[in-house]
Amino acid sequence: MTTTRAPGDAGPLCDFDPGADPQEFRRALSQFATGVTVVTTAAEAGPVALTANSFSSVSLAPPLILWSLSRTSSRYCFFNEAKTFAVNVLAEPQTALSRHFATAGTDRFESVAWEPGANGAPLLQGVSAAFECTREGEHDGGDHRIIIGRVTRALRFERAPLLFCQGAYRVQAEHPADAARQAASLDMGSADIEGSTLQVLFRANHRLAAGFAHYRGSLTRDEHRVLISIEKKPAMTAAQVAEHAFLGTHAVDDAVNSLLVQGLLSRAGGGQLSLTEAGRCRRRELVGYLKEMEHRVFAGIPAQTLEVGRDLLRRLAVD
Repeated sequence: MTTTRAPGDAGPLCDFDPGADPQEFRRALSQFATGVTVVTTAAEAGPVALTANSFSSVSLAPPLILWSLSRTSSRYCFFNEAKTFAVNVLAEPQTALSRHFATAGTDRFESVAWEPGANGAPLLQGVSAAFECTREGEHDGGDHRIIIGRVTRALRFERAPLLFCQGAYRVQAEHPADAARQAASLDMGSADIEGSTLQVLFRANHRLAAGFAHYRGSLTRDEHRVLISIEKKPAMTAAQVAEHAFLGTHAVDDAVNSLLVQGLLSRAGGGQLSLTEAGRCRRRELVGYLKEMEHRVFAGIPAQTLEVGRDLLRRLAVD
């Protein structure tokens, strides 16, 4: 029996038997926020995918994950037999992709950017993370089949994940309590560091980088830094880019692979990287945004003050 209360009352909104009221049970479950994934596999008929938010980690050693497959899904037979698959964790801009693979159909890859992973399962472009898996086991779970996968390869990108809660897509935001604590930690509570030049520079860098992220759009910070480095010094290898851009080798590899898929970079036989025409256009667009942002940020600051600041930054930028 379902009971409800007025919004101002104390106690739960609903107190019910989930077996007797499946719809209310679904609404209660929707209070738990999740990420959104697209699980993919390579079938004989071609690539297959479905949207799922029933993804969870199981173990770090060995690396295991699980997800639940509905027995009524039109793609049940493909995934129930799949020995390998990939879990693509969607990023904030990918709501359309989530809806795309939530509908029935197994041949819906024509308009989707993807590439085969090491195990053959499709890896989608622009995701927040991806996990290539081999099937480790399965369990009955009522109207679902619980599939456990051993992760053989994991990829992580600098993209905010897409969230789902209360029947709607959501985006992440910093909790006010954490923001206050972070601000306090930046102050460091020490008279020796408070107001120091480096502390002011760090804060300015964080503020300006956050402001420019809006203009970068789906392009991550690492991808943008790689584009800038290759524009300045064409024909560098990924290892040379890592040194030039002050990025780790894994971060550069992820960024380069994504930029290649997006068609913004090309790679020669010796590994030398160059911007494509699309890459050069993207950089010109971003430079235009940067000039627009610079004009707005520095409006009203005397030219002499700006020149002193530039001179200081030039000195710090010298290797």
